[in-house]
Amino acid sequence: MSIRRAISRRFDRAAKITGNGNGNGQVHHGGSGGGVPDPTAQAFNPADTAANTTLTNNDRTLTKSAAAAYAQSHGVTQRGTGKRYYEFTVVNNGVVVGMGIGATGDALTHFLGSGTFCGGVYAAGHYEPGTIANFCGGAFANGDVCGIAVDLDTDVWWLRKNNGAWSGAVVGVGDPAAGTGGKAIPAGLLGASNIVPAAVVHTTGDSVTINTGKVAWAYAPPSGFTPWG
Repeated sequence: MSIRRAISRRFDRAAKITGNGNGNGQVHHGGSGGGVPDPTAQAFNPADTAANTTLTNNDRTLTKSAAAAYAQSHGVTQRGTGKRYYEFTVVNNGVVVGMGIGATGDALTHFLGSGTFCGGVYAAGHYEPGTIANFCGGAFANGDVCGIAVDLDTDVWWLRKNNGAWSGAVVGVGDPAAGTGGKAIPAGLLGASNIVPAAVVHTTGDSVTINTGKVAWAYAPPSGFTPWG
């Protein structure tokens, strides 16, 4: 099945996240987090998750359970339009933890950035595709949060570690709220409507948690961005 689909442009009516407070079920590092959780928000999709992994925490936490090989998991909710925000928390960066974006129907047994339909930042600190070092200011420790803001109307995105500077087309330079400095999403996702959050793990014990808005944010989304859901 082709992962390209015609975009059906429609108005996204999800409510904007407001408020402050500590992340419910998230590690909170300071800064303005919180927000009003959306009980309808989804997590990882068990039907779109590689073998030799486990999903726990209401399918929010992906853990490699056996065999040293790349294993991706994709989110449930597919998007093709709108400005959306979501977070990953590194639970255990044993060997490989990658956090980013992909598409339903893409292979689950390669690393994020190995093809044109996925990409992301790794807990080791680099971005793929292109192997851009220290993309979010260095490596992610266990408990660190990767915030991701995606503008699917202009096909660009921004990533950051904790409450640090946003990285886009230039490392450490970007402003999702202003729509400036965004990095182009992977080429294979252009014009797709089945785009999803994606994560990858590799070796037994590697683990990462997703939040698409189901619990309070660790850090506030940029202005104008609503939960991925």
